[in-house]
Amino acid sequence: MVKREATDLKKILILLLVMLMAFAGCGEEKNPLATSTGEEAQILPDEDSPAKMRVVSVSERSLKVEIENTSENEISFSDDFNIQIFENGKWCSLEIIPEDAVFTEPAYGVEPGRIGEQEISFAWLYGSLSEGEYRIVKRIIEFEDGTYKGTNAVAEFSFPFVLKEESPNPEEPDEAEKPENPEEPAETNTPEEPERIPEEEKPFGEPPSVPEEPGTEEKPGFSGNMSGQISDSPAIENTFVLRANGYGAGSEETMWHLYAANEKNGKNDNPIMVFHSAEKLKSFYMDMEGTYDFRSGENSPKEKILSYDEKYFEENSLIIIHIQSNSGSVRYSVTDISVSGGSCSITVNAKIPEVGTADMADWFVLIEQPKAAFEGCENFSMKITV
Repeated sequence: MVKREATDLKKILILLLVMLMAFAGCGEEKNPLATSTGEEAQILPDEDSPAKMRVVSVSERSLKVEIENTSENEISFSDDFNIQIFENGKWCSLEIIPEDAVFTEPAYGVEPGRIGEQEISFAWLYGSLSEGEYRIVKRIIEFEDGTYKGTNAVAEFSFPFVLKEESPNPEEPDEAEKPENPEEPAETNTPEEPERIPEEEKPFGEPPSVPEEPGTEEKPGFSGNMSGQISDSPAIENTFVLRANGYGAGSEETMWHLYAANEKNGKNDNPIMVFHSAEKLKSFYMDMEGTYDFRSGENSPKEKILSYDEKYFEENSLIIIHIQSNSGSVRYSVTDISVSGGSCSITVNAKIPEVGTADMADWFVLIEQPKAAFEGCENFSMKITV
């Protein structure tokens, strides 16, 4: 009797399990198919992109790309992407499913001549792919001489996916033109395959080389250790590196026109402004306030700039350097100031993290020094080291 009850209970449990699996199957929603907006895509590739991108595998819901750094500079990319479909003779955008779609903003670095790989899941954004011709566009950031340049790299692919072979070397002779002796093949100019970075080693690439930190020996008119800034590299004393909250697009022209002291050297450097009075400094703040959100609180450009009064300027000057960065993760510090023959040269070190954000950032570097240190200076220049 006990044995029969146990057997009946087992049958009931199995029946319940089958019913639950059936219900789970009925409730499962298939991913919708990606649909075209019918509108021509606004995100376009750039011919001068420092990266060559290639799609190496595709499924209905994801794909894998290789990004080769073909430039002589460090490049980086984030998780953002844009997939487009070719229809009616033009590239069209795909409909985005979620209304509040956002991308995370890590920065994956790839050194010159190397290749990074990235797995991209796109079904959450567009749905599953149907048969057709597609292309993926990704934003590439190139870092050169302390400045950032953003371009779009593109790679075309089809679904169902067929891996496209690399184009043959145009200098390689045709089959009929090859030498008859198979033991002595003609030399070809096949380039060496760039070193690939395994996917499991993400973030891609190695951190940029950072020179050894300079010593803190005193220089005439200047002193050695940093104080009061958020960067963590040794720098000139009384140097403050402060970030504005927001991004002031196009504001550099105003700085150059009204305040830049290095205009004689051309506009290759970031604007360097030298102030000898509180009145002039306040005018600068009022002109920039409409463009930048000078936030209040700790490390605030607003509180710091407005703290200088006429008493300070009786014996001191203030230099302000504006640096616009494509990543808020980069940290800056002033490592050297030298004066010679009426020219003042300022060296700023950029410390770039291995992984960082891809957000735009405006930095204001404030340097407090005695007026006598800049006496006779007419030309100002700056260089950024990494």
